[in-house]
Amino acid sequence: MKAKTIVTSVLLLFVAVSIVALIARELGSGPDASSLTSSGSRTVETQVPEDRLIVYYFHGTTRCPTCLTLEEYSKEAVETLFSNELRSGRVEWQVINYDESWNEHFLRDFNLSFQSVVVARMADGTQAEHKNLEKIWELVGDKPAYMEYVRSEIDSFLTKL
Repeated sequence: MKAKTIVTSVLLLFVAVSIVALIARELGSGPDASSLTSSGSRTVETQVPEDRLIVYYFHGTTRCPTCLTLEEYSKEAVETLFSNELRSGRVEWQVINYDESWNEHFLRDFNLSFQSVVVARMADGTQAEHKNLEKIWELVGDKPAYMEYVRSEIDSFLTKL
């Protein structure tokens, strides 16, 4: 009789933990740590410019070394070559896993089939145009050429802001 009670308790605990994990995954894990001060209080969000560029790196859940390099090079290009624009909010960097259910719309929105860097120009708070930087796959073996390609594509969009 005692073994039956233990097994029932363990199964109920497993179900409860699974439900809590599912809810946490769907709702997020609470406030973003970057929006909290050291005392734990929420900071006031800064105003995001309506006219800006969003540079996305899209990836799936399974990631190969080349895919990780694509992200690394793209992030480095944005953070080093456009640091002033990042600080001002004119450029925004986002890494998105398109395999997560809430991000699947990006596959349709940008016609994605695999890991990609997309530059999207926002005008008056809505997307005005975008470009998938498809040559990243050709240039991943040549970091200077890769960085120059990403820089020139972002620069061409910045002239339209």
